[in-house]
Amino acid sequence: MIVVISCGAKKRTNTRCAAAAMYTGGYFKAMLNWAQSVTSDHRIFILSAKYGLLRLFEPIATYDLRMGQLGSVTEEQVKQQAQSFGIIGEKAYLVCGEDYKAILTNVFKNHISVLPKVGMGYQIKLLKQNKGKLPK
Repeated sequence: MIVVISCGAKKRTNTRCAAAAMYTGGYFKAMLNWAQSVTSDHRIFILSAKYGLLRLFEPIATYDLRMGQLGSVTEEQVKQQAQSFGIIGEKAYLVCGEDYKAILTNVFKNHISVLPKVGMGYQIKLLKQNKGKLPK
């Protein structure tokens, strides 16, 4: 079992740091906190619009790119990364917005979408309420 969370729009600027430390927004932090409450850090991946699948400790440079923009990762690139990590057949809990989910649901056939299609504020509330709980 793995958890894949999406990157965040709010980032540190002009720096290079671990992927988990790059994203500073409340939405990202809520997703990461929930993920860490249900599994260990080495089973959590971040889907970055620029870099694709990242481990939490992987160093990256700051960037300004959103999923779907020219230059963002493709489904095929993410699938190749999942294969190289050896996680392609894993059950994947997807904690992300719709643009990210569109790619991930095609990469991970055995997946569960953690967040309903509702506003970000309500999603954050749900993540906090369900800390430590995996959806069925």
